[in-house]
Amino acid sequence: MRKSLLALLTLSLALLILAMPTGAITASQLGAQNFTSYGSSNTSGVLYGSENSTGWNQIYYVKEIVYLKNASFSYVPDNLGVDAIYIAIGLSPFTVSQVYNGVPEAIASSVLAGFIIYLYSDGQFGLAIDTTPYASSVHFLTFPIQDLELFLNLLNFENGTYEIYLEAFNTANNQIFLCYGGYFSWPYSNLNSYTALTFVEAPYDSAQGVLYSLPQISGGLIENFGFNYLYNGNVYSGPGTPVSGTSFYADVLQGVTGTNVYITLVNGWGSTGSWSYLYQFYNTNNGQTTYGL
Repeated sequence: MRKSLLALLTLSLALLILAMPTGAITASQLGAQNFTSYGSSNTSGVLYGSENSTGWNQIYYVKEIVYLKNASFSYVPDNLGVDAIYIAIGLSPFTVSQVYNGVPEAIASSVLAGFIIYLYSDGQFGLAIDTTPYASSVHFLTFPIQDLELFLNLLNFENGTYEIYLEAFNTANNQIFLCYGGYFSWPYSNLNSYTALTFVEAPYDSAQGVLYSLPQISGGLIENFGFNYLYNGNVYSGPGTPVSGTSFYADVLQGVTGTNVYITLVNGWGSTGSWSYLYQFYNTNNGQTTYGL
């Protein structure tokens, strides 16, 4: 049961991604020199590439942390009795310049690693791992959501093997609540990866044909996002300030439609190799707008 951008792209015309004019967010807020913005049904985030004078640099490692200490989640009623949000990173063999039918190829063809946070109508929280090779069952939290911190890591060895390590950490008792890791076969004929992804979305359960509603979220932060890229045989980090001779290009996904709650990336900041993101959650039922995660 995989909740992914690929699954979302196979929905109806309502899920088609359309080009949008830029302006809501700036390149400097993304830690990039140039970017293109795309509308999305229920996904928001950034795809990064590193460009040089002759082509695109290999991006082989991506990571981020999800900080929830000051986060507040509110259940938004729907007929499922549960809201959900998927928080993930990814790597793709396609570059941000490759677009097919108005859709960046890297959206549909990427290796993903992330967590799904569930909020049930009775206030109970659940957490599940969702990656390209594996999806776990739901593990119910026995502690406040604010004590949960998520660590995401994805490494492409570019020899046909990649590694995932995901950790959900209970900061109250300094113990791991849930983790997953391992080595897997890279599923694409091009063994190199050129695009790093960070995104959040209302997950789609392809097995049940269900698109979840997002909860209303205030506070929390996606932080310490970064990727490593190769240039002239050396390793550098992004986003932020690129090494001389290179530049960062980004594709921005903005969730302009969805179910009950729409999500939009509104700000980003940080230092090179360690970026933070702020999202807007707009409740179409009552007009409430909050910012976080």
